[in-house]
Amino acid sequence: MLGNLYDFSMEKAVPWEKMPLLERYALYRLNLLVDDVQKYFSSYDFHKAFQEIHNYIVRFLSSIYLDVRKDVLYTYFADSEERRATQTVIFETLRALLILLFPMISFTAEEAWQSLLEKFNLPMSVAMADWPELNFSSLLTEEQLRKMEAILNLRDLVNDSLERAKNQKVISQPSEGKVIIAGLDERSSELLASFSEEEKGTLKEVLRVAELQVQVKLEDEALKESYDLLEDPKLGRLAVKVENPGYKKCQRCWNYYPKLSDKHPEICERCLGVLERMGLEL
Repeated sequence: MLGNLYDFSMEKAVPWEKMPLLERYALYRLNLLVDDVQKYFSSYDFHKAFQEIHNYIVRFLSSIYLDVRKDVLYTYFADSEERRATQTVIFETLRALLILLFPMISFTAEEAWQSLLEKFNLPMSVAMADWPELNFSSLLTEEQLRKMEAILNLRDLVNDSLERAKNQKVISQPSEGKVIIAGLDERSSELLASFSEEEKGTLKEVLRVAELQVQVKLEDEALKESYDLLEDPKLGRLAVKVENPGYKKCQRCWNYYPKLSDKHPEICERCLGVLERMGLEL
């Protein structure tokens, strides 16, 4: 996380209202963590506080947020709003985590804090920092929060289908695959029908697939046999299918696209635009 802030400053921070949905959700989750840890510290339940931080880092920050946003951090134009939004979230998260962890791993937290001091206007020591006063709980409406929780539940379900497709040699990795998700009952159909384009885009991002197709209801019941039939108590009954559409791999970002750039046959249009903005001639 420290390494990804090498070219970031608070002057380049993105206001939360301009952030993508996933960034706002990440800040919301950080807010929940700070509130929970404060509650455990107040009751001297330090082991519960450490467990809460550990679970947050392992189950969300590392395995979902940072994993999904590697593409943005390493392949987008350095000064793009998407990359700056990700860096803003990383900075806010790192600053809060070091304060939360200081009572438990004080030397490590202080060493990382001193690295932050080289670029940011912070107290001289993490021991002198105030407790994080975050106000991110209002970043999402109740409906958006419900949708984000559904998106992460869908991710868990679909990942099982992606793993089966890998084992059956349909795809070699999730980024190569096309995923079709269809509703099989009223609950799942209503959920899928309610997804906005931004929410569908976020679902595609967290799945890290080449293409995502959402069908409110399975168009042909006769096709059920070719789908994985899944059920979740919160999502309802769903049909999921993983295909290999035979897309081409960009040699810069390693994502798969139906068509690469006409100007350069080995990279996608997005990467071509980034390289041109960097002043590189191809």
